[in-house]
Amino acid sequence: MPRETEPPDQPPSRGERLGRVLMVSFFGGFGGYGLFQVVSRMTEGGMDGLTWVSLADAAPEIGKRILMLGIAFAALTRRSRVAVAAGLYPRILALLGTFFPPLVQIAFDTAGLTPSGPKPVLVSIAAGLLILAGSVGSFCVLLWLRRSFSIMPEARKLVTSGPYAWVRHPLYVTEELIALGFFMTFPIPWMLLLLVLHIALQIRRMDFEERVLTRAFPDYADYAKRTARVLPGIY
Repeated sequence: MPRETEPPDQPPSRGERLGRVLMVSFFGGFGGYGLFQVVSRMTEGGMDGLTWVSLADAAPEIGKRILMLGIAFAALTRRSRVAVAAGLYPRILALLGTFFPPLVQIAFDTAGLTPSGPKPVLVSIAAGLLILAGSVGSFCVLLWLRRSFSIMPEARKLVTSGPYAWVRHPLYVTEELIALGFFMTFPIPWMLLLLVLHIALQIRRMDFEERVLTRAFPDYADYAKRTARVLPGIY
């Protein structure tokens, strides 16, 4: 397996500084405010009202908000990029892949398609566990990436250890667990098509990311041959 390649850090460009401000403001703001709301709801009746059931119900939302705060911190401290995909298309794909689930929810709410009423208990539990597992997993991968994190198809440092020794895109694996849990909360048959569309967007994002990493780091080609994309032994 190739060694981790860490190019010299350079001062961020104006575009990078702007992107950093936007990411920290968005993810930090929504993450912090959302976490405050969840905790406020849980403690509205005082600490005596806290139960294991209420904690279990709130855990997926807490996990997502903590993940957003982690993204904000990573964006604030990350290294300068050494390569980036050219053109607008890769950036649009990256944004769609990242924000597809919340955009679907906004569209459903606007169109009045959001399902109302209680959901099957087993479905709710399974969805909550998937969202929680995906959020915790994403946070752990984010901690491993540290200053190399990026939403856009950019290269900062070649990371090949930890979760990246198992698959080339562990963050997408954990993100898809979150997406699967999200889509399970909508008991609509054709929601499966939206999940498939989201997976297709993520796969296309991987294509652009790998092109950038191959151009920036000669060791990446050998690493890609030895390491599965998302599922060891399968893909």
